[in-house]
Amino acid sequence: MKLLRKTAAVVTAALLLAVGIVGCTSKDSAKDSMSGKFGLHGDNFTWELDGEGVLTISGKGEMDNSSGVPWLSYRSDIVSVVIEDGVTSIGDGAFAFCGDLTTITIPYSVTAIGYDAFWACDSLTSITIPDSVTAIGYDAFENCRSLTSITIPGSVETIGEGAFSGCDTLTSINVDSENKYYTSEDGVLFNKDKSMLIQYPNGKTAEKYVIPDIVTSIGGCAFKECESLTSIIIPDSVTSIGDSAFEECESLTSIIIPASVTSIGVRAFFGCKSLTSITIPDSITSIVDYAFKECESLTSITIPDSVTSIGNYAFNSCSALTSITIPDSVTSIGKYALNHCYRLASINVDSENKCYISEEGVLFNKDKSILILYPMGKSAKEYVIPDSVTSIGDGALACCESLTSITIPDSVTSIGDYAFNKSDSFTSITIPDGVTSIGDSAFWDCESLTSIIIENPDCIIYDGERTISNSYMEDVFDGTIYGYEGSTAQAYAEKYGRKFEVVSDVSR
Repeated sequence: MKLLRKTAAVVTAALLLAVGIVGCTSKDSAKDSMSGKFGLHGDNFTWELDGEGVLTISGKGEMDNSSGVPWLSYRSDIVSVVIEDGVTSIGDGAFAFCGDLTTITIPYSVTAIGYDAFWACDSLTSITIPDSVTAIGYDAFENCRSLTSITIPGSVETIGEGAFSGCDTLTSINVDSENKYYTSEDGVLFNKDKSMLIQYPNGKTAEKYVIPDIVTSIGGCAFKECESLTSIIIPDSVTSIGDSAFEECESLTSIIIPASVTSIGVRAFFGCKSLTSITIPDSITSIVDYAFKECESLTSITIPDSVTSIGNYAFNSCSALTSITIPDSVTSIGKYALNHCYRLASINVDSENKCYISEEGVLFNKDKSILILYPMGKSAKEYVIPDSVTSIGDGALACCESLTSITIPDSVTSIGDYAFNKSDSFTSITIPDGVTSIGDSAFWDCESLTSIIIENPDCIIYDGERTISNSYMEDVFDGTIYGYEGSTAQAYAEKYGRKFEVVSDVSR
């Protein structure tokens, strides 16, 4: 959910920029004061940005979220913010991307700091949170890369996930001793009884950290982007690892997950580029979405036979992985779970598995009606798809750069999205007349493809330039599409400026 909210926030900001609501005014143009009124309930707030870059906000009640504040067009001019007494909350994203903001004054009337409130305020070196604030939203200070320390006052009752993640120079999070909900030890933030580790500061320089054995839960984003850590010891008191808990810990080389852990969150080890080995215990039943994506140094991994599901993109882009075995317990494998593993030469499936099977290292569903994945690291030049296959799955033969010849049997009725994306070596392919649909980007960026024969005149071809193209960027196709007069292949070719010849003009 957090990932979706963050994506939505970034997209909203981009849209506002595109229509000119969130603009960038040069500092030279900000010589005169600008001011106005705004507010959730009409015009109960006033704002003024003077020629020195000082933004003053006054009024009574809750501040608007980022979409309603009027200074967004002048964020690059703001160097200091003064919030006057009477304001009770700082809105979601209110000062996000104020990259030159160095100081802010928050009055004792403020009780809540919204999510993303100071996101990516790169120049903010310190901030004093008054002893009136009870809630700090998720990602509130994320990516404040100059922030070196922060103190949580005794009044704070809730701190959102990732509130201080991505703060590269943050070495210490301190908590007032009177706080009833949080505490800190050696600058690391915990809940009061230390059963949850909430945030390990990014700026700490230690290479090793031993999590206290009182901790039962590692919170979301707890170690995200902690690039100095090469080793983290998880005690057997821990039962859960939160979303993005170790995401982009790029120096982490190995980790042992104890048998006490029963859940690992989404993106938990995403982008741990130096991770060469990881132990997954029998207590884990699900490897969730993006869990180990882009673990580029991971050469092997053992999936215990307790695991029943492997999520979308779970091992995607593990470029050093050479082989993997799917145990008999697995009943579902998500989309693109093993794609972009360029050295993966073989996917093996336990013979007792009731849902999946492999043949010559290629992954299928149990009755071999769906070709799920042809490993990218296989060195064979030719591949004949078995005639039991009726569906070529999404990304099934993507990035198979060794293949110069692929034969699709008459049994196939559908070709999925990205099915042959960036398979650069084959020059021609025939889509038999049994195929009724070709998915989005199915033959996108197939650099050597010069001939594609589509035998079904009514085949539904995804309506997009990338469905058949030779290029990643330009979406052009220098080859020829062959089909029948009046066919969907001809309509597609004419719409996107592809060369087309009727099938009777070629040898079939």
